Amino acid sequence: FDKIFLCPEGHGICPQSCFSTLPDPKECPQCGKAYGIEPGNGLMVQQIISAAQWPCKYGCGFTGAGAQMRAHFEGCPDRPVLCPDCEALVVPSQIIAHYREKSQSQPPHALMSVKKEPNSKTWCVNHTPWTIGDHQKYINIVANAHLADVDDFVHVRLWFSEDTRSAMVDAYHKSTARVCKFTCGTEPGRRVSFEVKTRPLGLRKGRQFKDEDSVHGMAFPVGFANTLGDGNDVACSWQLFD
Repeated sequence: FDKIFLCPEGHGICPQSCFSTLPDPKECPQCGKAYGIEPGNGLMVQQIISAAQWPCKYGCGFTGAGAQMRAHFEGCPDRPVLCPDCEALVVPSQIIAHYREKSQSQPPHALMSVKKEPNSKTWCVNHTPWTIGDHQKYINIVANAHLADVDDFVHVRLWFSEDTRSAMVDAYHKSTARVCKFTCGTEPGRRVSFEVKTRPLGLRKGRQFKDEDSVHGMAFPVGFANTLGDGNDVACSWQLFD
C-alpha cells in the first residue's frame, strides 16, 4: 500500500510482493516491456489505493483505507509473527498457546502468569531478569508474561552487546500497549529507574543487539547497573503498568 511501479505502457505492479520477485531483466508481466533501471511511480494509482477501503488480507475483520494498512498490520491479531524465542511463525492470538506447548521442552519459552494488583494499574511481576555477572555469560535474558486477567502476552528482553559494555531492554505485547518500568539497584538512594513502552509483536526484529535498536528500546552501560547491585547481586528488575 505504498508505491505502485509503472511499466512504459502504464501497467501497474506492487514493488514488494510482485516486482521484487520478477527475474532480471525485469519485464512487465502484462506487455513484456522492460521496466528500466528506475521504474516510474503510478502516483494517481497510489492515491486511489491509499484512499479506498480495503479488508485486512489476514482475515481479522478490519477494514480501512490503504493508507491505514501499514499501521494496522503492525498489531493485526491474525498476522503471523516470529516467536520471540524460537522464531517459528505464530499468529499473535495463538502466542500463549504456543508458549504453553513449548515450555516443557524448550526452557526459553517459560511463561509466567501475572495478575493485576487490586484497585491498581500495576501488574504483579516478581521477576529479576539480571544479576551481576550475567552480561559475561549470556547474549540476552528474556521474560515472558501471560497477563491472566486480560489474556494478553508481554515479552521482555534484556540484550548485551558483543563487547559486554552496553545493555538494552525492549518489550513487546500481543494486544495492548503497556509500560515496563526497569529499576537498576535496590538500595534506597542508589536506585535508577526508566520506562519502556511495549510495542506490537509484529515489530520485533532480530535477536542480536544492534545500535539502531536503541531507537525503540532503552540502552545503558553495563558497568553503571552493576555498581547499583546489592548484597544479593540484583542488578535489574522490572514492573508492568497499564
